Amino acid sequence: MAKGDHVEVGLPVITYDVPAIVAAGRNPIVPVVVMDKKPEDITLDDVITVGGQLAAEQELFAVNN
Repeated sequence: MAKGDHVEVGLPVITYDVPAIVAAGRNPIVPVVVMDKKPEDITLDDVITVGGQLAAEQELFAVNN
């Protein structure tokens, strides 16, 4: 992906090999930052809690235009 690309629902934004990262002694947690939006423009999924985990392809949040 490049700056300015349009993201469609279901399009992977990031992929990585969690077992390989853990085996290398690294932390597999990936921070997600949404820039240039007001808090009311972002709808978080109910699973967002400290230590919460998502399943593959589960929605994390939605950004309203």
